[in-house]
Amino acid sequence: MAAYATLDELAEYLAVDANTLTAQDVRLLARASDLLYALTCGAWEIPADAATATDPAYATLCRATCAQVEYWRLHGEALDTQPAVARTSVGKFSQEFAGGRDPRLAPRAYDYLLGAGLLYRGKRVR
Repeated sequence: MAAYATLDELAEYLAVDANTLTAQDVRLLARASDLLYALTCGAWEIPADAATATDPAYATLCRATCAQVEYWRLHGEALDTQPAVARTSVGKFSQEFAGGRDPRLAPRAYDYLLGAGLLYRGKRVR
């Protein structure tokens, strides 16, 4: 799967020169995209030519991906290795996170996705 954002889009989001970004940032874009794909239940996939995508969901996922990378760059990736689950059920699976959101997800990324309705299971955006 391709990333939801390019290095140029990340550079613009971070307000830095694209030449200062590294292979680490490419890896983080891919990891962030994988996380967002999972959290949105795969509701939206990148079109073959993402640069010309006009679907508003792409812009939201792009911003959320960049926000996630920014979060990991500032705070480290280790924050997402042990989610703080406050409650779990097995019958008709249910899971509740401490603080009300999945701690792996950056607060800004969460806000972007929530505002666009991309965190709801029933939402289909394709």
